[in-house]
Amino acid sequence: MRGLLSILLLLIVSQTMAQPIGAFIDYDHKFYVLDDEQFRQVEFQKVQSYAIGTKCVSYTDNGGWLKAYSNHIRYDVSPAVDEYWQTDHLLAFRIGQLLFAFVNGNKYAVASFASHYSVGDSVIAYVDDVHRLFNVFYNERQIQLEDLNIEDDLLYFKSGSNLVAYVDAYNTFKIFYQNKIYSLLKTDDAIPVEVGQNVAAFYDLDGEQFYLFHRGKTRVLEKMPPVEVKAGHDMVAYVNALENFMVFDGDSLYEVLGYAPDFFEIKRRMLVYGSHNQFFLVENGRTQLIENYIPLQYSINGNNLVYINQNGNLVMWRNGQPQVLSYSNINSFFTIGDMVIFNEGINTTKIYISGKIYKR
Repeated sequence: MRGLLSILLLLIVSQTMAQPIGAFIDYDHKFYVLDDEQFRQVEFQKVQSYAIGTKCVSYTDNGGWLKAYSNHIRYDVSPAVDEYWQTDHLLAFRIGQLLFAFVNGNKYAVASFASHYSVGDSVIAYVDDVHRLFNVFYNERQIQLEDLNIEDDLLYFKSGSNLVAYVDAYNTFKIFYQNKIYSLLKTDDAIPVEVGQNVAAFYDLDGEQFYLFHRGKTRVLEKMPPVEVKAGHDMVAYVNALENFMVFDGDSLYEVLGYAPDFFEIKRRMLVYGSHNQFFLVENGRTQLIENYIPLQYSINGNNLVYINQNGNLVMWRNGQPQVLSYSNINSFFTIGDMVIFNEGINTTKIYISGKIYKR
């Protein structure tokens, strides 16, 4: 998350299994991290940008250095970068055509010349133009998927959270998942595909079938192409050709609505949608009416749904139950991981983490 440095006080938090980790900028533009429930100053000058993962806070400092804070340690990763991406499992960055990864305190030279690449949560897919290879960086090692000739090129590839979907130089649509390559079908076109974690939904233009790939197994969902598709973690939501609203969750496919919703959004294993000015949540196979209106502001992070209700209260839905986080006037809020960060009243920033509220 970037581009909010104009806010006087911005607090961004993420969470690992052991403890919360995050970062904030104070009124004097000093940069802090929240580590082990303590605020630690790591920069005395204004940072240029930042990004947050569940295990690492990455940022570029005032001089342009890319730095990372993880496991109570600040790392000087690179003196200058053109672009970087922080995911829950890795930090990827580019210097010219050089592609790197930083994982668990270690820096890896991924590719010396990569003109095409795609960064997922735990996997980086890229074309190595020097050696003419299509590779992935996964589990802190490089894995060759395809050997390309000088004339060969990949028609298409896309990274999901932990898988890569692509069409190889011989027009075979494939998926790399958990160190295995699955050859699925032949095609002369780029396959329309949505990718998530452990799941990919794609349509075979030649065979005219809508497929689901889930944890190494493939099944046909529909004969006709869907109108709209979105993928999460072990979950796919789509509107089919008959405009029925369908959800695949776990190992089950079921109809949520007999018509298309006004909108829908999925993140991890949480799905929200709006229909006839009503706001719904779909979680663990259960549909719940949240409000008889569509909130002007809401955020889903896969575990929580957070929004401002008509009374101006900040409400969080978690495990099928609502909880009011604040009755004060809310200036802004957003969610990261299992955290809720909100600014209320006269510029007071608070963070909700696992039942506790921190105030800074």
